[in-house]
Amino acid sequence: MEFMHSKLAGVFLIKHVQHADDRGYFTRLFCNKEIQAITSNSAFVQSNFCHTQQAHTFRGLHYQVAPHSEAKIIKCMNGEIIDVVVDMRDDSPTYLQSLEINLKADEPMMIFVPEGFAHGYLSLQDDTKIIYFTNNHYHLEAERGLNPLDPKLNLEVKDKIKILSDKDKNAPFLS
Repeated sequence: MEFMHSKLAGVFLIKHVQHADDRGYFTRLFCNKEIQAITSNSAFVQSNFCHTQQAHTFRGLHYQVAPHSEAKIIKCMNGEIIDVVVDMRDDSPTYLQSLEINLKADEPMMIFVPEGFAHGYLSLQDDTKIIYFTNNHYHLEAERGLNPLDPKLNLEVKDKIKILSDKDKNAPFLS
C-alpha cells in the first residue's frame, strides 16, 4: 500500500498494489500493520457496504462525536463517486476545509479519513457500490451531520446533487 498526503491534515489517499496476470488481479484492501504507519488508532472493527441505485445521489455528510468518533477507509467497488470529507476538528489547521476526490472501481485507490471528519459521497453512475471500514461501532446518539448544500462549505459537488435524503436535506448549516 502506498500512502499519499492530501491537503487536509491526517487524510491520506491509499493506492493499493494490484498483482495481475491473465486471470485478473489480487490486491490487499487492508493491512493493520501498514495502516499503523499513518495512525495509531487502527483497530478497525466494522465493515460497511453501501449500494446507491441512481447517479447524482449524495449520501452524507455524516460523522460521530467523541468518544464515538470514527476513522474510515473508503473504497469504491462499482461505479464512480466523488468522495467528500470536511475537517470538523476545531483545533486543526484545516478546520472546516474540505476535500473532494474521485474514486473509481477500476482504479486501485482508497481514502483514509481520520476521526473528526464529516464524510459523504456523490454517486456519478447508476449502481454505485462502496465498502468502508471503521475503527468504531456506530452509535446513534453520537451521530451528527452537515448539510452538503451549505454555501459556507462551498462544495463543488453541490451543483451536481439531484437526489438527497430528507435526513441530509434537513441537516444543519454551519451558521
